[in-house]
Amino acid sequence: MELEKILKTGALVELEYKAEDGSTSKLKTLVDYPYTNGRFTIYAPIIKGAVFTMRELDSIAVLFMTDNADKTDKDIYKINCRIDQRGHTSGIAVYKLSTQGEPEKVQRRGAFRLPIVKDFTMVLGDDHRLVHLTTTNISGTGLKSIVTEKLEKGTSVLFNLDTDLEVIQIPSTIVLCSLLPESLNKYDLRLQFTLDREALAQKLNAYLFKKQAEVIQKNIGPSGYSDMYYKLYEKDAYDPEKEAVNKQSSLLTITAAFLAFIATSAIFMAVPKDPQIIFKTLIKLNIVYNTWNYTYLLIGTIFAALNVPLCAIGIIIKRQYRLPEQLPYNVPLIVLLSYSLILFLYGISNYVQ
Repeated sequence: MELEKILKTGALVELEYKAEDGSTSKLKTLVDYPYTNGRFTIYAPIIKGAVFTMRELDSIAVLFMTDNADKTDKDIYKINCRIDQRGHTSGIAVYKLSTQGEPEKVQRRGAFRLPIVKDFTMVLGDDHRLVHLTTTNISGTGLKSIVTEKLEKGTSVLFNLDTDLEVIQIPSTIVLCSLLPESLNKYDLRLQFTLDREALAQKLNAYLFKKQAEVIQKNIGPSGYSDMYYKLYEKDAYDPEKEAVNKQSSLLTITAAFLAFIATSAIFMAVPKDPQIIFKTLIKLNIVYNTWNYTYLLIGTIFAALNVPLCAIGIIIKRQYRLPEQLPYNVPLIVLLSYSLILFLYGISNYVQ
């Protein structure tokens, strides 16, 4: 199986993660960095607005869909993986996985519940009463939705799936209808599909995969990668250490600017105040030494000298720990380094004479 063509950036996958207490969580997410040499990266699943945390070196099962042999339907496969590394950037968490073994076919449908929020109808009872519902997700085996009336569990209905091309009537059974918390007239309705004909199953799968493609397309940017693309495999990867160093380097730039300001102020105060002498100093370098304030000149020269290695170290660190969207060099620190070097040479040349 060519996983490179299946586990691509933006592909929808389902995860089965077993926690320490033995409970198994089933989660959905997208592939970030595509499968390459036994490894790929996924976005961390989000549960109720928060990142679902998984531990490094834990095992996890990844389920995905692909065309069957004759390309008439979709098959579900599961592959066991290990969580090699966690990473994050700007609140977006990712996990790098390595595959363990080969994919195994799963003999079940409905492994993927797509978040499809849309108004549909269903036919209820012998009188063919039309009931409106709003779906929250749909899978190959059933759906979850919201209705405004209490319906009996076990009731048989015909769900009208509008695929934009045609309306497919899917025989279904109500498996749950319970009042939503803090609601007076909205009910959580669950339907289980009865796919008694293969042609019906194929049409349902075609609709689900069309919607999956729309989900993927929404997450693909002009570069061909997700807008949240996270280069975990490249040298300029985001990771907590790089983010921390970049924050520190910003403080380093502020410090360097402050030292340059002190050095400039001190040397300015040391320069003779006679206009003719200033002119000779700047243009002809004919300095009247006994009119210089050597205390201020020494202070300015020392601060300029301290700023040179500070800027140089900052430039090196910033280049080594730069983030993908940043330039390979730090312009403010380069300017401050050049300015401090000139200031130091100017100060020392006048002090030693």
